[in-house]
Amino acid sequence: MAIRVTSILVRDDVNTKWYWETDAGKIGLAAFTAYKKENYLDTNKASAETHSLSADKTTLTVIRDYENRGELDAWVAESTAVDRIKLASDYNASNGITRSSKGSGGISVFV
Repeated sequence: MAIRVTSILVRDDVNTKWYWETDAGKIGLAAFTAYKKENYLDTNKASAETHSLSADKTTLTVIRDYENRGELDAWVAESTAVDRIKLASDYNASNGITRSSKGSGGISVFV
């Protein structure tokens, strides 16, 4: 069964950049995006994510769909994903950006 993961990121104001907008966040972004495309999107393990920004630009909602729970679990165990998620998480924590994620059916996830 497909799993939808919804992540909500909130920043205090627009002066705080999202991680991927920072110089550090741009490093390796192209390679990470290519890896995700080749190993998850092109193989139908996951579908392209959608991004929605609130009118005041302080809340970002990201929706990702995975083919099934096994593919989601594989993604969050991939060292490539883990490393990138950790960098973003550390940046968010240092800059007051909060993040919550939940999966369809009430499963608890962090991606």
